[in-house]
Amino acid sequence: MRRKGASLAARFRRAIRSERDERAEQERARELALEAARAARDSLFVELAEFARAVGFLSVEQTQAGLVLRFSEGEESRELTFAPVGEADRVGVTFTGQPSHEHHELYRQPELDDRWIWSRRRVKREDRLPLFDEGLEELLVRGLGLPRPGDESPPPAGGRVL
Repeated sequence: MRRKGASLAARFRRAIRSERDERAEQERARELALEAARAARDSLFVELAEFARAVGFLSVEQTQAGLVLRFSEGEESRELTFAPVGEADRVGVTFTGQPSHEHHELYRQPELDDRWIWSRRRVKREDRLPLFDEGLEELLVRGLGLPRPGDESPPPAGGRVL
């Protein structure tokens, strides 16, 4: 003999299990996304360190707190620091002589195939540049005081430049 409400109880069990399974799946997807974001940030730090070493003249220090690039000329030394923000892929950027009203950050832009973007926020304005296009150049000029590189093209192979 069936108990009264047995069918309803079974439907509730299925609904609760389904909801718990869905929440567990969402949590797994969130953890995978966070893991991918942290891996992207770690990869960015490696790329920035390799870039700085390729430039030469810059010292590179990788710490628990992030990545520090230094440029010393004479007795003057300037630092550009990239530090993780939060548990995903955000990166805070600070540098010697940074105005207190400016906030610099790197983040990935999903609409641009997760390209890294440099954002500079001031009181009433925000500037954003793709990091590995104009953004990194601007950061090195502003943050480390490096001279802005010219747009010099290499000479043609076997030819002379007049």
